[in-house]
Amino acid sequence: MNLDNFKIVLVKWDDASSTSDNISLKSAQELTPVPRANVGYLVYESNELIKICCGFYLEDDSIREADHTLIILKGMITSLEQLNEMREV
Repeated sequence: MNLDNFKIVLVKWDDASSTSDNISLKSAQELTPVPRANVGYLVYESNELIKICCGFYLEDDSIREADHTLIILKGMITSLEQLNEMREV
């Protein structure tokens, strides 16, 4: 496979929030998801989730390995957009 097999996408999504600190019950109840935005190659999509990679290791213009793979559940995605050119987020 080569890079032309994959769309480049901008994913905006709400990530889980957590803390390992001891906090009050009120503070725990007030924790909210963390808004995120990631750009990557869309390497997999199902009804439940997407997988994007930030890059690839190439060998003779073919993909040898995926770099920094991120799995995002569709219920967490607020927008998914195919990018055709660089632009400000």
